[in-house]
Amino acid sequence: MEKIAAIVEGHTEEHFIRATYASVHITRPIPNGRTVTTEVVIEAIIDALELIGGNISKVVVLLDREQRDLDAEAFIMAIRNGITPRCGARAIYIGVADRQIENWIIADEQEMRSRFDRTFKYPGDGCAGKTVLQSLSGGTSRGPRDTALLLKSCSATRSAGNSPSLSRFIQAIDFDWVWATS
Repeated sequence: MEKIAAIVEGHTEEHFIRATYASVHITRPIPNGRTVTTEVVIEAIIDALELIGGNISKVVVLLDREQRDLDAEAFIMAIRNGITPRCGARAIYIGVADRQIENWIIADEQEMRSRFDRTFKYPGDGCAGKTVLQSLSGGTSRGPRDTALLLKSCSATRSAGNSPSLSRFIQAIDFDWVWATS
């Protein structure tokens, strides 16, 4: 398994990458939230790229769209356009959960039905995934590690079938990441 780097938004994303990819160097956090401009996010990614060793040729960037006016795809394109001149020969894989990383969890309807509610239907990307997951969990709020492990237990293939934002990310992955093919 080749070594990759990951630039992530927060603790949940960091725990998820560590739990699903064995050989990874992780840098966090990317500042994010509805009031953080795309330019600030781009600068943070560029700063992180400059700190990553030259022996790493693949970098995963993982963050939430939050409540930005840009949709996930437009946000990815803005980031890509902003960082491409500065990333050299590295391959960059940008995953933007629309709206929160929890959306990728609840997009696995089969897993949600087996764990929480046999009639659950994914409301779609852009919904408040964290709130939906908390409601499914009987009001229980999950910490970053528990959320990451729940995402790890979900099928990326099933989730991607319901979540266009995850589908775009998974389709771009061209290295050996077992979770991405689960």
